Amino acid sequence: MINNKKNLPVIISLLFFHSVVYCGDDTPRQIESLVFTCYTCHGPEGKSPGKIPELAGTSSEKIKEKLNAFRQDLGEPTIMNRIARGYSEEEIVRIADYLAGLK
Repeated sequence: MINNKKNLPVIISLLFFHSVVYCGDDTPRQIESLVFTCYTCHGPEGKSPGKIPELAGTSSEKIKEKLNAFRQDLGEPTIMNRIARGYSEEEIVRIADYLAGLK
C-alpha cells in the first residue's frame, strides 16, 4: 500500500495536514479544527438541540473526564468510544478547554 506510488501524494498531504493542524499551537483555528466534528452530533457551537448532551459551557474537567472514560471503553459504548481513542491527552485538554469556554 505505501509502496504504491499512486498513494504517495495522499500520504504526504495527510502528513502535511496533520503537522499544520496539530502542530501544538493554541491558535483558535487549530483548536476549532479539533472540535469541529463534535458539532455534527452535539449541535453548532456545542449547543445540542436534542437528547445528545450539550457541550457549550460544560466544565473542562467534566469533558476531560468523559472523553477519557470513552477512551477506556467505560460505560455504554457509543460512537464516542471510537472518536475519543483518536485523540491524544494534549488534544483532549485543548478540546475540553475550548468547549468549556463556549457560551
